[in-house]
Amino acid sequence: MITTDLSILSGRRIVRPEPIYVPTVAPARVPAPPALPQDGDPEQEAPRLARQFGLGILAELGRLTTVGTLTSAPRRWARWGQVSAAIEDLRARGCPPAAYIRYALRMWRDYMRRREPPPLSWAFSGLTDKHADKAAGEAAGMGGAVVITPAYAALSRLRVAIARGEPASLVEVRRLVATATWEAERERDRLTRDVLEGWPW
Repeated sequence: MITTDLSILSGRRIVRPEPIYVPTVAPARVPAPPALPQDGDPEQEAPRLARQFGLGILAELGRLTTVGTLTSAPRRWARWGQVSAAIEDLRARGCPPAAYIRYALRMWRDYMRRREPPPLSWAFSGLTDKHADKAAGEAAGMGGAVVITPAYAALSRLRVAIARGEPASLVEVRRLVATATWEAERERDRLTRDVLEGWPW
């Protein structure tokens, strides 16, 4: 039998390096906006809702508004009764406020053809089951965006290089995996806090 194994023909054993396996690291993703907690206090939740409304106006209408600066004394707001009732309505329906805000602002922009910011009281007037269902659809599309950290990007480039047959250090691979994992956890914590504080966009 003819062999093409040169290590046998030469009498020497050729040791080939083991292929380096690069583990997959789950990246951080923007979480979907949460619903209001069942035991929440409307007076504490109202400023967060106002921030979400202000950020929504900036994202959907491209306008700056002072409504997002309403951070204290909600009971003194001109429409506090209407806002507090809307908060309880959203809570009862399990509807994330940020999702409802985006739905309402897009209705204002696309169907009412308005560009100036609507008042906070308008956005939370007349909440119906249909509105809540539409907002639930908005919530499904507001989360899931991948956040690429520096180590995650470097690990992806290294994986491509290894697949091309380029040399790589196992120590470097392990370092990048550990760093990418830590960065992803840090970003998940930050994104969760940001979404809870009113940044859903």
